[in-house]
Amino acid sequence: MGTQPNTAQSSSSKQSAFSWSTVKPSAWAGIILIFVLILLPFLMQIITFWKYDTGTAIPISDLVKQQADQNQNLLNLMNTFAAIIGVVFAVFAAVAAGLGVYGFSAEKGFREMESEWTSRLEELKKLQEETQKKSQVIQELYEEAEEKSTTIKDLEIQMKSMVKDVEALQTNTASLRDQLQQNVVVSQAMFNKQLEEFNAIIAHLGKSRNLISNDPRINFNLGLILSRSGDYDRAIELFEITVLIDPGFPEAHQELGLAYRRRGDRYNTEREKQKGEEDYKKAIYELEKAVQQNPQDVEALGVLGGLYRRKGDFVQAMKYYQQAVDADSESSYALGNVASLAWYIGNEQLAHEMFMSTEKAARKRLDTLKSLEPYWDYFDIALAQLVLGETEAAKKSYEKAIELTPSKIHFDSVLHNLSMLKSKNGKHPIPGIDEIIEMIERAR
Repeated sequence: MGTQPNTAQSSSSKQSAFSWSTVKPSAWAGIILIFVLILLPFLMQIITFWKYDTGTAIPISDLVKQQADQNQNLLNLMNTFAAIIGVVFAVFAAVAAGLGVYGFSAEKGFREMESEWTSRLEELKKLQEETQKKSQVIQELYEEAEEKSTTIKDLEIQMKSMVKDVEALQTNTASLRDQLQQNVVVSQAMFNKQLEEFNAIIAHLGKSRNLISNDPRINFNLGLILSRSGDYDRAIELFEITVLIDPGFPEAHQELGLAYRRRGDRYNTEREKQKGEEDYKKAIYELEKAVQQNPQDVEALGVLGGLYRRKGDFVQAMKYYQQAVDADSESSYALGNVASLAWYIGNEQLAHEMFMSTEKAARKRLDTLKSLEPYWDYFDIALAQLVLGETEAAKKSYEKAIELTPSKIHFDSVLHNLSMLKSKNGKHPIPGIDEIIEMIERAR
């Protein structure tokens, strides 16, 4: 490879020495010279003939001399032509020899050049192949870079989305913190108020053995304690005294109606249905008064719907359940009542839709820490999961609800609802409902 450029340079020098720009003019000069040498004697002879042919009469002797001169001239011309031909052949021989030498040297140079160019072409071919390979590698790298660029863009989008999620989480966390603080403040205020009321009750009981007080709030709070402990007779007595003292006390009417309904449920389980029906009627009367005084009382509307459902009046039951939903569309209690009754009467499509809304509403209350009685939210979630076919999840939710339930008396309404759904399983029985009923029976 190191000597090839010198060879190419030598060949290039030879080619430039014998190029057409040099050889062609010399050839033409030689050809012209040869033709001049050939034509010159003939021209001279023509001139001679022209010299003697004057067109005048000449003597015979002179004519013979002239003819002899012409023959001599012709002989000289032939000699000259022969000499010229010899010179021409000599020149052609020299030229042929020179061309032979040139052809040999040129052919050798051309072969060297051909070998050089072949070598160069092979190198160029190799370079071309290497370039193609590198181009292919570059293309692959480019495609890989494009793919990574797309991946990076996707990661950027994901990062932006995650940043937004983090910001939203921070906002929600701040909101939850504020809500928790607010709930703590509200709970503390409620606790302080209940503490004052209990202190008043204790003070009243310390002064008198009679439970009845002239203060309707004391009677109401004592009635709540007795009702939640299952002492419905004395609770009803205190609530009746409360509404007698203060007829415009909607919470008292509601609790009185609820106490009548609970005692009616107990009579019905003890096969004293007549007493149970009487208590149901009284419960409806008191609850309707509570709704008249507070039309947005979701619990009173729900209990009314439950009473009409127990009486078999499903139209009235659905009416009050729907009013409860209208009063609070995010109440899982109201939504769950509509869902349960829809399932019972055979409207499974509406039941599924309302159970899904029930679970969503209950979870929202728990997630936002707005639930003051979380066990009811877990019961609502559990029932929705059970009917929607999520049996294992429902078991866990029922276990959580049972764990949080403060009083066994609350299991009665839960069992009543489950028994109703079981009695009307319809075309699609609820899987696991018997096991759930046994679980709550054990807890009770």
